[in-house]
Amino acid sequence: MQVPPFHTAEEMRAISDLVHQVEGLIVGVTALLVLGEAGRRIRNRLLWPGAVCLAGLFLLAALLAPHHGWEHARAQWVFVFGDAQQRQHLAIAALVTLGGVAEILHRSGGLPGKRWAFVWPLAVAGVGAAFLLHTQHGTGEAVARAVLVHRLLAAAFIATALLRAAEVLKGPRAGFLRYAWGVTLLVAAGILFAYREPPGAYAGHEPAAASPQLGNGSEAADSRLGKASPLQHGTAACRPGLDRCAVVGLLAIARRFT
Repeated sequence: MQVPPFHTAEEMRAISDLVHQVEGLIVGVTALLVLGEAGRRIRNRLLWPGAVCLAGLFLLAALLAPHHGWEHARAQWVFVFGDAQQRQHLAIAALVTLGGVAEILHRSGGLPGKRWAFVWPLAVAGVGAAFLLHTQHGTGEAVARAVLVHRLLAAAFIATALLRAAEVLKGPRAGFLRYAWGVTLLVAAGILFAYREPPGAYAGHEPAAASPQLGNGSEAADSRLGKASPLQHGTAACRPGLDRCAVVGLLAIARRFT
């Protein structure tokens, strides 16, 4: 695991918790819109795909926006693209965003043909698979607790993908399937919103490595990015799991909620 250039382990946990809450809220709203459309109470067919795009774009912004200023952006991006957890978060954000855009284009007539309706469930399945292979960092106990929760999260997303694909295949005869994948998506939203990083997550981060004092440039931070403690190497190598890592750069926002 690469050492984050700006934050301690405690700060990373706080940022991660905040991002989980925001994403859980957006996914929850998406699920409610899906259920409202299934019950024919919502007529606008672009609402829930738009909420999907919002979820993906928020995660992309959390990862890539220069929260610490443009002078430190390079150090932030080196960390994001150099850390396995963060790269997986980028993949998840891209899958969600592309799935939402494809659904909007399909429903608005820009991508005609039934095959395009399968892009969204395929994207959701990819998200579930990413959680099953998600790299994690921390103590053994923290890893074990995170694995248990995120396996449930992965199962909820994979079930959502399968049920949505079945609805597309059935078409007008979908019946309860129109509601079923909205329910499993709501379950996933609840898990996201309720999740809190366990004590020991991101353990091994030295406070000195998390200092934002980078001198005249990002060279000092870059040197930190390539240096991981033995604990970090050991826990990162023990197994790919399902932990959600903190998104670098949101500490200023997180402190307002703590």
